[in-house]
Amino acid sequence: HKQSELVGAMFRQRLMELTDAKTGLDRQLEKTNQESSSVEDRLHQLREALRSKDGPMKVAPTRFAVRSKRPIVEQTRDFVHGGLMNEINEISSSQAALRNQLA
Repeated sequence: HKQSELVGAMFRQRLMELTDAKTGLDRQLEKTNQESSSVEDRLHQLREALRSKDGPMKVAPTRFAVRSKRPIVEQTRDFVHGGLMNEINEISSSQAALRNQLA
């Protein structure tokens, strides 16, 4: 009788230990899933940000090319010329930074 009580108490103790371990693992799994979801969301945001640069990166060089095809008399390195160059450089730098974050 005493031995069966001792075995029962040991089983209950082991069951509590296993239940606590499972609860801890469930919490850890939930936290990992949340972190994974957060990383996936961030990757999606980065891809969207990179994709949003595609249009402006196509337009700015085209504008620059059209401007450079003007007759020599109209080709000036004025504020607009510098602005287009800056715009192209900024978009390119932004794309590179986004690609680095995705890597």
